[in-house]
Amino acid sequence: MVERLQSLIREVKTKLDEANMYQAQCLLQKAAKDYPCAETFNNLGVFYAFEGRYDRKENRYNAFFRAERLLKRALRKSFLPSAELALGYLYFTRKRYKNAVCCYQRAYCKNRDFPTAYNVALSYYKMRKYHQAAIWATKALEKGTEAEQLEATILKLFSSQDLKAPECQRDIERVMNIDDMFLLEDKFVLTYLRGDMKAAQGQIALLLDKCCLEASVMAMVFDCLLSQNLVCDANSALERRIKELHDYDYNVNSEIHRLQKAFSRESYRKRLIASYRYDHPAIFQYYYLE
Repeated sequence: MVERLQSLIREVKTKLDEANMYQAQCLLQKAAKDYPCAETFNNLGVFYAFEGRYDRKENRYNAFFRAERLLKRALRKSFLPSAELALGYLYFTRKRYKNAVCCYQRAYCKNRDFPTAYNVALSYYKMRKYHQAAIWATKALEKGTEAEQLEATILKLFSSQDLKAPECQRDIERVMNIDDMFLLEDKFVLTYLRGDMKAAQGQIALLLDKCCLEASVMAMVFDCLLSQNLVCDANSALERRIKELHDYDYNVNSEIHRLQKAFSRESYRKRLIASYRYDHPAIFQYYYLE
């Protein structure tokens, strides 16, 4: 049986590499039917969780409930970290963060690695349990590579309740010294949230040029400029963003209205700023068991 499963998984991986999703799905379904065990249920559940369900014409459908049912069935037969990780991802994508935390923490008992600790931290952050998020971000820091440690540092900073603390100041400076265009928005938000308006102002021109900003970050841009009486600059930022929105192919009137309110009404601007959340996806972790 073991040799047959190993051969089947190799065949599945070949089909996946060829983007032949329906055939890969059929192989996994046949394995779960012919060899009903924790490993085959895990493999089909993982496929449904991360790839979805396919018909003969390769049309893709959501398969959340099928994946959840199979992964739970696998876990009833044996404790498999891969099944816990896939379940955690499923719950995370459905914003069921409490369930995601439980799954990721159980997986961490066996897989004490960076992605698992990071996903626990991120799930706690989404639940607004910032103290626990910071603790788990620190655990992730201890496990990651240099690039991964940067991701964990940023998450830890956003989980902090006092960005002016000496430890946070050191971490912020470290982030600021990294030349990476993908960090422009994070750098600006961290600078703004720690109250350094002059430094934040200096980042706005490049930020507007390179990034497509959501309303809560635009509210920070307005607040930063208006707090320094740079009304013309704030108005230019608003007009520029409205022009960008008009280039989109969907109805942008509601978003434009939000931006105009954020520009003109301080109370609304503050509410938008308070609604900001660090938006980073969970790290994919999935394994087909042989």
